[in-house]
Amino acid sequence: ASEVSLNAASARRSDSPARLQGSLLLVDGRPFAPRAIEWQGEPLGFLANLGFNAIHLESTPTDEQTLEAGRHDMWFICVPPRPDQLAREGFGKPNERVIGWYLKDELIETDPQYGANWAELVRQHDGTPGRPILMARQARWDAASKIADIVVAHNLRGAVLPIREFEDWLSGRA
Repeated sequence: ASEVSLNAASARRSDSPARLQGSLLLVDGRPFAPRAIEWQGEPLGFLANLGFNAIHLESTPTDEQTLEAGRHDMWFICVPPRPDQLAREGFGKPNERVIGWYLKDELIETDPQYGANWAELVRQHDGTPGRPILMARQARWDAASKIADIVVAHNLRGAVLPIREFEDWLSGRA
């Protein structure tokens, strides 16, 4: 009986359209350079016309957002449910337009184990295996690189640094 339920569970799971091949992000088997923006309620068609191909959401997308993203060939990078909610409820319905889970919580800076536990829960509960996990840290990038698939280079002053200083800052982050 357990073999049957295991096969049924694996039949429901499908691979993510997004995966990493070395350091290259692929979506539907093609190289993908995300041009993402934090969503503030704008129509996705408007954002697509501006050149964005990914939307950063603070939660998983609604069915309506998913349909609209598909119409405009856009993707989502989402903050997954928090660890306590994931442990209780899982993800709910899988979403094929999500190309990455972005672990975003101030607690990760002070407690890296929280981030590691959250990433493990995401990997266990995601019904679409292979989606990359992203994380941004202000310090201890080496710890983040052991937890996440992609470490986001985030500099709080990035918007006000002259380009040369930003290049120096970025190149100093191995």
